[in-house]
Amino acid sequence: MLYDGLYWKLRTRKDKMLHLGFNYKDEIMSRTLSSRMFNTNETFTTFIKYINDIMYQLVESVKNIKTFANIATHKHEKRLN
Repeated sequence: MLYDGLYWKLRTRKDKMLHLGFNYKDEIMSRTLSSRMFNTNETFTTFIKYINDIMYQLVESVKNIKTFANIATHKHEKRLN
């Protein structure tokens, strides 16, 4: 079965997915570190952006683990909080 296909869209069209959480993709390090650390020099700002991407991937990998550990959700479910 294709999960990006027509059947999957028909099956999930009336799902009310409330409280999906905060979009933290570019906000993890800016909310964690002091504001004085940003824009100090170009190298450090680039390093913080790199670390932010790594932290985002770690959080997303935990969501994948939650999907596989929960037997009530489908393995292709991407709408977890």
